[in-house]
Amino acid sequence: MRSFSRVTPDELRVLRDNCITLVKQLDEEIQLRKDGIGATGSVPGHPSPTTHVEDVKPTEYKVGSWGAGYQNKRVIRKIMADNGIWFTSTWRKGGGHNQAMINSLKSIKPGDIFHMCGYQVGDPGFEYRGIVESKVMPLTREIIRSNYRNIWDAAWGDDGPKETNDHFKQIIVSWKRISLTLESEKGLRKLVTNGGKCTEQRGTIIKLA
Repeated sequence: MRSFSRVTPDELRVLRDNCITLVKQLDEEIQLRKDGIGATGSVPGHPSPTTHVEDVKPTEYKVGSWGAGYQNKRVIRKIMADNGIWFTSTWRKGGGHNQAMINSLKSIKPGDIFHMCGYQVGDPGFEYRGIVESKVMPLTREIIRSNYRNIWDAAWGDDGPKETNDHFKQIIVSWKRISLTLESEKGLRKLVTNGGKCTEQRGTIIKLA
């Protein structure tokens, strides 16, 4: 276990906020179970109101990553997959926040599915397919720099990011590496923004139809 004497005040604040978020989610789940309400909204011993309640289906998203160049992106995606996380930023080129990214993050919920691709030249590549396990949580420059230095270096180098702490976000994701077929790769390549290009250094979120 990491010594708290080496944790910065900013890191402690983020850890505290993450714990508060997770506790709230657990409290909500505990209350639902106390009320006897299942995942479909039914109460044990009573007919399920199927005419009024719809199952909440997971939404699928194609997500990207930071990284200058394809090789750096692959490094960052592997680190995130190995650590069960996904990082992004609401930073907008020129400063401020990207409202489209903020809106996309608001729509993500636990149970949704992420597709994070690792294309290979000449043959089918792979994807990291993940199930979202948490709501969007805050993140700081200090945590990225101290705990994920490889991501820091691959994304920004020694100079570091332009973003401030209020830009960074993280989501807990259970990732699994899956091989792509020619058909699945073709489909994922089509479902990208701006004709297939992402021009900003941020994790892209694209809802799959």
